[in-house]
Amino acid sequence: MLSFNQNNMQFIVKDTVEIRFQKSNDIGSQSSLSITTVSPESLDLSTSEEKIIFILKFEGKKGVSIYNPLYYLKVEFLDKDKKPLPVKQKPSVLLLNLNRPVDPEEDFIFKVKEVRQNGTSIEVPVSVNEPIVNFESNSSYSYTLELDFMSGELKDLPFKERASYLFISGNLVDYKQKDKTKSSNPFNTNPIPLKH
Repeated sequence: MLSFNQNNMQFIVKDTVEIRFQKSNDIGSQSSLSITTVSPESLDLSTSEEKIIFILKFEGKKGVSIYNPLYYLKVEFLDKDKKPLPVKQKPSVLLLNLNRPVDPEEDFIFKVKEVRQNGTSIEVPVSVNEPIVNFESNSSYSYTLELDFMSGELKDLPFKERASYLFISGNLVDYKQKDKTKSSNPFNTNPIPLKH
């Protein structure tokens, strides 16, 4: 289903947040990457099965490599005053000292249910354990995320009644292979109203 986002003047798919980006030198900007965030006017949790699709779409002419964006992704529920609701937190995957591979079901604040590269399915455990994600010209990755902290003890009626907005933020960290430097390129959605 498509809806129209007037802020960004773009059509978007229901329950989908899309991050479009390109190298800034393709458009003459000072920062490393130029980012546009496209999000739905609202999310309907009663029909979405508490899943969202997070899409990274590279629109540049030359390829780019970034550190795995899931490692920097933050998903928060906000109350009617747009203040974060307390939920069971997990440390960033970057801070974990694991003696095992990253677990897509356990190590994030969300569960990674599906990963696609240019529409083709990729094994989820392989994708979440790749530290670098390579984008070729005009390519995309999509991640289906289950909002894990809406399950279990937090799925009680008071929490769902108090959750009025969803806020997504993250960072696309450009990986420069020659000098192995990093450049931070933060992004965020506006608070997205939730329907229950």
